[in-house]
Amino acid sequence: MRAKLTHYIYVLLVMILSFIVLSNTAYALWSETLNVNMRMSMGEFDTRICYYKVLTCCHHCNVTAQLSEDGNALSISLENLHPGWVGWVGIVVCNRGTLPARILRTNVIITEGSSEIREHFHYKLFYYGIHGRHNLQNMVCCGSLPLPHNSSLPVSFSPGEKVLILTRLMINRGYHGTGELNVVFSIKTSL
Repeated sequence: MRAKLTHYIYVLLVMILSFIVLSNTAYALWSETLNVNMRMSMGEFDTRICYYKVLTCCHHCNVTAQLSEDGNALSISLENLHPGWVGWVGIVVCNRGTLPARILRTNVIITEGSSEIREHFHYKLFYYGIHGRHNLQNMVCCGSLPLPHNSSLPVSFSPGEKVLILTRLMINRGYHGTGELNVVFSIKTSL
């Protein structure tokens, strides 16, 4: 019987010691003060049209272009066009942010023009991956376009890189409408 009592005392003593150790550990963890000071930033997304050039081989056509304040849209006005007219708009989109970007599509929207013009005015887009080999400033003649090695969508580009987009604009040769051929449109890239 004495052995049984000693056994119960040992078990009780182990339980009490375990309780004391666990409660002291819990108290130590609970009373610990942990201060964390940190700043987290995901990065900045900043893409815009850096520069552009409108090319036309028509000497009597009037062309005006204006870039929006945020650099995300280009508005172009074309006047005195003729059936069979072809022109080009070169746009360089820059990634000035700290995150990679991807061009998903480019929208060309006619904002002013007759319904006849809308039916006969067409465009085709050409994308040229990372811009570096092609210089818009040196492009002068419509006959040398489009450039070789165009890319398909989506076009991805890293911070500091640029993408060249060429847009071929044309009016059908079969256009026999009356009045002046004038059109105003805007170009916007979607990221």
